[in-house]
Amino acid sequence: MLEKILTYLRSLDAAPGTPLKETDVSQGIKNAIGQTDEKASGESLYEILAFDLFPRHEGHESEWGTRFGSMMSGTMKDSSETWEYPSRTQIDASAIDYWTKRARESAHPILLERYADVAYDLAQLVGKKADYTLAQLVIDTSIKICDENLIEDTYQRMQLHRALALAMHLNDKDRIKSVAECVIRVEKKIEQDDKPGLWGFAFKWLVLENAEKVNLDPVVRDALVKDLEDRLIKFTSASDPEPWLVENAALPLVAYYSRIGNGADAVRVLLSLEDAFRKNARSNSDSLLKVHYLEKLDALYRENGSLPGMRENIERIANELPTASKESLSSFKEIGAEIKIERKDVEKITNDIFTLPVDGNLPTLAHVRSRIVGNFISRKDHAAKMAEDMAKKFVFVHIMGQRRVAPEGHTVAELPPYNENPDAHTISQAFQSLQISSVFLGDALARFRKDFSASQIADLFWSSGLFQEDEKEYLMKGLEAYWRDDPFNASHTFIPYIETLIRRLILHSGGVIITPNTKPGTYGGYSYKTLGLLLNENAQLIDKIYKFSATFYFELVLVHPLGWNLRNDFAHGASLNSLFRQDIADRLFHILLLLSLVVEQNG
Repeated sequence: MLEKILTYLRSLDAAPGTPLKETDVSQGIKNAIGQTDEKASGESLYEILAFDLFPRHEGHESEWGTRFGSMMSGTMKDSSETWEYPSRTQIDASAIDYWTKRARESAHPILLERYADVAYDLAQLVGKKADYTLAQLVIDTSIKICDENLIEDTYQRMQLHRALALAMHLNDKDRIKSVAECVIRVEKKIEQDDKPGLWGFAFKWLVLENAEKVNLDPVVRDALVKDLEDRLIKFTSASDPEPWLVENAALPLVAYYSRIGNGADAVRVLLSLEDAFRKNARSNSDSLLKVHYLEKLDALYRENGSLPGMRENIERIANELPTASKESLSSFKEIGAEIKIERKDVEKITNDIFTLPVDGNLPTLAHVRSRIVGNFISRKDHAAKMAEDMAKKFVFVHIMGQRRVAPEGHTVAELPPYNENPDAHTISQAFQSLQISSVFLGDALARFRKDFSASQIADLFWSSGLFQEDEKEYLMKGLEAYWRDDPFNASHTFIPYIETLIRRLILHSGGVIITPNTKPGTYGGYSYKTLGLLLNENAQLIDKIYKFSATFYFELVLVHPLGWNLRNDFAHGASLNSLFRQDIADRLFHILLLLSLVVEQNG
């Protein structure tokens, strides 16, 4: 098997000026082997692995903490055991030695560079000291590969990023200079105006990110600045400028001018991006698209708020956004999905909660309370599994983001693709499940109010250490409103009282609920921490008390922008009409039931 592989590779070495892809080499090796029952091992395996190992580009690392890693991985069909190919276990000291030898004897630059890089990069996995001369080979050969166009445009950029990173790692000034010169040559060769990835990278790498180590000649640096400025002029001068192209030229210039203290030019460039958005036909063809670019400008202007005169621009956009957001509501289309819930299913759950015996007896009020809490709480692990299953079932979850929009039209929160933030999808999935379960919770709590009185519930609450006697009149106002089917007044009472109880729970458990007033105009002293901050800082403490992720549930209902966010909306006077809804009062009462489970321990 090895001789077949080497015969094929020697044919490549015989034509070292022929363009070549590593993937082509991998396939060529497989074709050379042909159909065989023989299992690759030893040097044959090392040859196959060298071209099947998958490189991560432009600073990204593999799951092994190296540049090269497996090209695919997954889970066994009938078990939770994972697999990967190539496997980390296939890399050993002999593989590193073999690749090192092959790097020094290969003639084709593509082969030479690959052997040298995998040997240098993966040496750490087997406890070997990386040979710096291999890194030098990678750098020198990468320049040759790009100058001779042995790989395509985008791959030349990737190749040079690796070479520059290695040269800086070695602190090899001569090679840093050589790579920098090649980067500039390659950009001039491959640049295409409508493909931002093929221009601007020389400025980014050599001026913005690595200026101190690269130490460009000022004349060369100024030429790169001028090149971006020329592009900016070209793009903004179009009758229908493309904002994406303008943005890719503008933002690096803003960063550069800000760094050197040239605020006037930084502001000028930022405003040119706004001008492109204003002139672009598509961006202004729909109110929602206009809101999108205004929000983008708002974020950019605030990010650069220290630039001279920027405050006026921030205020100008901030004043325009509310009107544009309101207008954008007409762009939304209502999309609904019908979920059929059989009445008998709802009644069965409610009946079980109230009638299933406990030790041969009918359940008490305390038993019913515990059942209602347990049946209708949102658990993080369940929501995470549902979110993961949704991502597997629907591919759009991986590639599309979503937005949560306020009634006024502005974006409240953004839900990125699943692979970028699984936790955000867990919250979003839990919120959807919460809304569906409201039918069942509402039925159970309607029965609860029928079977028990408000004063009975108050007595139950006061058996918990969190509820205090001097607050009884306040709470009774809320309970009486809830019992007479007045969700508006009930919710207005429940929301602030829930925050009081959570704060008290944290304080009694050793947490800190206040923070010093240090901002100008606060006159010293202390203020209460916000509920969101309290829950974030004391998640472990709260979850330890409840022995499950209760904090997740509190955040979901009360403070998370991807959840119900009831406390924050109430505090800011947002979505006020929602407080007329019975399902919201039900959910808040459910949280009171959960909090009443806490019993203060003496001693």
